[in-house]
Amino acid sequence: MGVPALLDAMRATGRSDEMPTGEPTADQKRLQAESIAARGYWSETWDKVLALTSVLGVHTMAVGVPALLAELKRAEDKKKQS
Repeated sequence: MGVPALLDAMRATGRSDEMPTGEPTADQKRLQAESIAARGYWSETWDKVLALTSVLGVHTMAVGVPALLAELKRAEDKKKQS
């Protein structure tokens, strides 16, 4: 539920082109493995959140989508002030 909201927020603020693409980094692979170990599964929906860890920091998988949305809002506000 949260990931679609995040993607909608990125589209609404014109930031969908900032979505990283390509192979996961070593940190992202580690986070995915830790998440699988903790939850017992991995959802493809989380791939987009995992991709954002390179932009917002590896802590995002731990703190969740609400923190990602807050970070996007802060970044958007800062961009508007520039």
